[in-house]
Amino acid sequence: MPLKNLRLCGRSSQVVTTGAQLFDIGKATPHADSYGLKISIDGRQRVKIKGTAESEHSTICFNILNYDNFDLSGKSYKIKIFNLRGTHSIQEIYGLRTKNEKSIAVVIDVSSKKNVDITFQIMVSKEEPTKWEPYTGGKPAPSPVYPQKISDAGNDGNIVAKIEGKNLIDIESGIVAGWNINLPELKLIPGETYSLTNVNVPVNIALVEETTNTRLTANYIASGRKDTFIMPDIPDAKIFISGTNATWNKGDLSTVKIQLELGPAATEYEPYKPAQTLIVSTPDGLPGIPVSSGGNYTDENGQQWVTDEVDLTKGVYIKKIEKIASYNNESINGSYISETGELTVGARVLFVLDTSVETPLLPETIAAFRKLCMNYPVTTITNSDNCGMEVAYTADTKAYIDGKIAEISAAIVSK
Repeated sequence: MPLKNLRLCGRSSQVVTTGAQLFDIGKATPHADSYGLKISIDGRQRVKIKGTAESEHSTICFNILNYDNFDLSGKSYKIKIFNLRGTHSIQEIYGLRTKNEKSIAVVIDVSSKKNVDITFQIMVSKEEPTKWEPYTGGKPAPSPVYPQKISDAGNDGNIVAKIEGKNLIDIESGIVAGWNINLPELKLIPGETYSLTNVNVPVNIALVEETTNTRLTANYIASGRKDTFIMPDIPDAKIFISGTNATWNKGDLSTVKIQLELGPAATEYEPYKPAQTLIVSTPDGLPGIPVSSGGNYTDENGQQWVTDEVDLTKGVYIKKIEKIASYNNESINGSYISETGELTVGARVLFVLDTSVETPLLPETIAAFRKLCMNYPVTTITNSDNCGMEVAYTADTKAYIDGKIAEISAAIVSK
């Protein structure tokens, strides 16, 4: 079934904080190595604990960070861990309990495995936090003091749309590595729910993210069982299937039946169908800003957006957003977003144009689009930058073919 239309709608993202985070990790220093474990802080405000635990105890307790002043000490603030990734669970985190205490400590269970590899973020706040956010001076951001970068979809110069069937695992292109099968072509969408089904593998399997060593499925699942998970936001995630012995992935991989599909409901198995891809050039990105009304796209949460868009049927790029690299008191009448949250001189600003501008797409892009077809009975369409998409397709193939024949006949007669 051919695609009649595919419309890509842009999106610009920016960190927005409430000011609830009181812990300035820039004022923290890692504690000295404890129990053979090295503690570090990376450039994304994440704490890492890594090494082989040198202890005969099943749990170990040690300081991880020292804070450089007493601003947060003895005030009964809440301390919580978010975005925990790794091979172990942290049973408890505590610290800053008295006015003279400047350290934060953790308790880790090492009863099952001495090799520890953990990454997490810390939130210290007055009330019990529900999600992590960076430190912005205890006040909401973006602001002139704590500007926040704006990132546009398609910043890499193109957006790749991919059309697949229901099953997203191309097992035959997997790379066997010990007990695992690496899936370098599998790209999952952060925040989306997926279902993994072990159809016929005789050992228990799980889906794992390699760079953070995060097991995505809650459990290793036996043959005939399934598990669901929500994909975490892991930049440049690399996915592999992990098995519980070294023999399950030997031999002809085409006989291995595993299904990964979008959504919380596991359905009947179907083999992987080769992906069709469409590369859309976006030399200036594909921006979009949220608005209260008058948007050209509404997302899954009901939020309206005004966006640049790519309309493959019309064969045009429709520009609705203008960018100012360094604001200098230009006149802006409509909706906008800014790195500082305000029209501050020097800030990067995106705003809605009064009149949209259309430019033709590259002929090779239009030609590639016209070759795309839906998969029966289920089609999964994704894109590399999590842009909004609208799709139209021909449901009755016979009627479509008959209609095309009629068009051709009419054209011949008219000549």
